[in-house]
Amino acid sequence: MTVRSNQPPVENFPAVMSRLYSQSEDVRIAALPEILQYGQLGKDLLIKIIETEKGALLESAFELFVDVSSKKYEQLTIELNKSNESLNDVTKKIDKEISQLKSHISQLDKEINQLKFQINQLEKEIENLENNKNRLTQKSNELSQYRFHEEAKEKDKIKARMNYIIKKREEIEEEIQKTFSRLNISSQSNIKQFYALQYHPHFLSSITIFIRLKIIVSTQLEIETDKITLNTNFAHDLRADELDGKELILAIEEEFDIEITDEYIYNYTGLSGYPNYTMKDIFEYIISHKKQNIEAI
Repeated sequence: MTVRSNQPPVENFPAVMSRLYSQSEDVRIAALPEILQYGQLGKDLLIKIIETEKGALLESAFELFVDVSSKKYEQLTIELNKSNESLNDVTKKIDKEISQLKSHISQLDKEINQLKFQINQLEKEIENLENNKNRLTQKSNELSQYRFHEEAKEKDKIKARMNYIIKKREEIEEEIQKTFSRLNISSQSNIKQFYALQYHPHFLSSITIFIRLKIIVSTQLEIETDKITLNTNFAHDLRADELDGKELILAIEEEFDIEITDEYIYNYTGLSGYPNYTMKDIFEYIISHKKQNIEAI
């Protein structure tokens, strides 16, 4: 099969070369596309111009070379794409078969992994149950030991507290006896008689109530009685907190058989709950409320 060539006659080549080496740059640029019609010879000339020339001729030669190369590249790309399409068709068929096999294998792997996971979960649950059992046994033993020690400590604390209270009671009885002497009351007077006398108008300011109050505060807050005065503030001077204040109020109510109202407490504690009242506040409250509940002597 004979392929006709679009290449111009070779005899025209000298004329093209003459224009290519003209003194006019525009003529030379116009001759560039013509030399490409001579196949590889024209391409070689174009490359030589790119390597040796400068200016507008170089730019035009370079653009023409890029354009020719791009067309060639596009043609090769089209041929390559056709080959790739054929290859892709075959590859798709193979991939489809491989995908089906992989899907089947994947399904089998999932089932195997699920079984492994279930086995691991069961093993972990068994291990956790065993650990929990051991921890519970250990905690039970620790709790038993703790309760034993705490009960022993609490018994010792109660015993020490009782001894402390007995001692303070002895001290208050001694203080009362001294008060008897200062107030010219017979030493044979019993405690009940003195408690009755102390509520008489002449005894409302007696130090007996204050002494009893000091003993309570000293016992509750574990502070020496010498550090407690009429102007002592429970929060600022004795560092009593909210819990100390509540326990102190309960002890005072029980000792003096009175009720200290929530309103009164709130006036001195506010939102903080700290006992900002003084010994004088409590002392005057006890006297005023005990006075309302006694019969005239």
